[in-house]
Amino acid sequence: QMMAEQKEDVQKAVGCDKQTTIKLVTKYKDSDGKEQTNESDIPQLGLGTWRSVPDKLVAAVEYALKVGYKHVDCAHCYGNEKEVGQALTKCFNDGVAKREDVFITSKLWNTDHHPDDVAAGVEETLQNLNLQYLDLYLMHWPYNFKRTRAEYAENLKKLDAEYQDKSNEEYVAKLAQLQLQVRFPKNEDGSMQYGDVVSIMDTWRAMEKLVVDGKVKHIGLSNFNKAQVAEILKESTIKPAMLQCECHPYLNQHELVSFCHENGMQFTCYSPLGSPTRPNQNHYYPVLLENETVSEIANKFKEKTSAHVLIRFAVDRNLVVIPKSVTPKRIKANLEVFDIKLEDEDMKKLLALNRNLRYCAPTSKLDDGSVIYRDGKHPNFPFADETVMSEKDFKK
Repeated sequence: QMMAEQKEDVQKAVGCDKQTTIKLVTKYKDSDGKEQTNESDIPQLGLGTWRSVPDKLVAAVEYALKVGYKHVDCAHCYGNEKEVGQALTKCFNDGVAKREDVFITSKLWNTDHHPDDVAAGVEETLQNLNLQYLDLYLMHWPYNFKRTRAEYAENLKKLDAEYQDKSNEEYVAKLAQLQLQVRFPKNEDGSMQYGDVVSIMDTWRAMEKLVVDGKVKHIGLSNFNKAQVAEILKESTIKPAMLQCECHPYLNQHELVSFCHENGMQFTCYSPLGSPTRPNQNHYYPVLLENETVSEIANKFKEKTSAHVLIRFAVDRNLVVIPKSVTPKRIKANLEVFDIKLEDEDMKKLLALNRNLRYCAPTSKLDDGSVIYRDGKHPNFPFADETVMSEKDFKK
């Protein structure tokens, strides 16, 4: 009875029963050479977990599933998969949701691109999330960092030998620091350590094996450019089911979205609200949520905000969208977009706002004050033909 009371405490998001899904289909040959097909329905709206503080995330994911979310987007790089796992386990055990009804995505991090590290990467994620399989596993970026698994194991051994009590505050802080160092290996001057360049196809072939082994149902890409996606499509045995990229009216990705749809791939938009919480060095970037066109469209609807319009913009383009929040009120509000639809005229207005503005690619500031892409010199960097927008670009 207590469980029933608990469920009633939290009211479902308005319209959550009208949530729409998109079909993902992955064809492959099993270890006996027999043709197999994995089919899944990915909910068009999911909870993003990037930059979500671990101590708030357990409650946030639990709350999201209670109000009606059926899709959670994670990544090893975020450093919070254990907390997502705790929330999922609790919800599955309490009957809030069933595993088969929640679509879970994660991503292979840059330090695990070497084919010998891919299986270890997914195993660590499955362990942290306390799952047997993932619905979707993406290559987080097309470029790799230095391999760090052996180094981490060695340093962890030393750290564990130093502290008997693993709840000791100093141990917890040092462990967090060590985990950050292995996710983002850096030189003394603060630049990234890339190690030997790993080809995207070598990584992809190791990811294909994860489908055959039943560790993941679908595989895909994230932050890839059109030429890189085309290379994978041409050379792969198992086709990518999804491409996930930053996408919003200031960066509408029209060409990339069309290319994916033409090739049987689906598209997920991250930072659909223009990444309002990003600690962006580029203070001159316009705030998408304050755009007048977006506000005017929101005013047409009763009790809807600019955030609702931006989320619905993705849904009405037949895309998947993963706004992030750890605030209960916003988590719930973000899901309340299935009781509205944007008119064609409004969609045209929103598409016309495109200015190819990226909020989310990692940047570095040079001594002269100019800003460049941090990983721009890596041969697999996806936005090498772009420059970071400067203040002058925004002066009318």
